[in-house]
Amino acid sequence: AIAIGALLTALAGSALASDPPKATLRIEQGPHYAQVPIVLQVAVENDSSTAEPSVTVPPVAGLTIEQTGINTSRSSRVEIINGRMSQTSSITYLVGFKATADAPGRFTVGPFEVSQDGHRVQTRTIEIHTRVLASSDDQHLRLVLPEGKLWVHQPQTVALEWWLEEEFAGRLVRQEVRVPLFG
Repeated sequence: AIAIGALLTALAGSALASDPPKATLRIEQGPHYAQVPIVLQVAVENDSSTAEPSVTVPPVAGLTIEQTGINTSRSSRVEIINGRMSQTSSITYLVGFKATADAPGRFTVGPFEVSQDGHRVQTRTIEIHTRVLASSDDQHLRLVLPEGKLWVHQPQTVALEWWLEEEFAGRLVRQEVRVPLFG
């Protein structure tokens, strides 16, 4: 009875103990512009915890940072070699943020603090350089929505028109439009 109790205590202790998470701060590729949201992401990886992490964001003067959501990714792997089975699993939480600069400038963001299962870890800091978004009368975009009522989650076909001045169109070599709304 004592041996079984000791074994159960050891198993419960190992099940409750968890490794500290690994936290990585990522930023979307620039250039970045003032008053245009910048996508940030904190990836929290842990092999031994299923608890959702909490992320604390330090304030940055002139920059508004808001959490946009959290996604969970689970992976597991079973390997059998010479009749011996090994199993590994991990969970990655992707905590999304958007950062918007009030004006052009340089901003030091982070470190973000991640708490999970009593462990606290920090991400690295990153530098964000924002500049003024240039305007042009030579071109503009127009989003054409369908007629009638639109409902949340209802698929719709839309058109995105790119209007160019004739003289300007002749000078185009390689232009692209990045619209995060459309993936």
